[in-house]
Amino acid sequence: MTRFERRLRNLEARLTDCSGLVPHTEAWWNYWMAMVDKIVAGEKLDELIPLEFIDALIVKGESDATRR
Repeated sequence: MTRFERRLRNLEARLTDCSGLVPHTEAWWNYWMAMVDKIVAGEKLDELIPLEFIDALIVKGESDATRR
């Protein structure tokens, strides 16, 4: 791994969204899926679902559809 790649990974690890979690990690995915479940159940949230999560959800749905 080059020095640039290491520095980039360190920087990415510091970036978080409004949940305080690093985007595209398992904890981040689980947190926002729980928030979506609450919305579906009719609860009102104080925070908005980030577009980055919606994009990840769409990509996951597309990849699941191609496996069928």
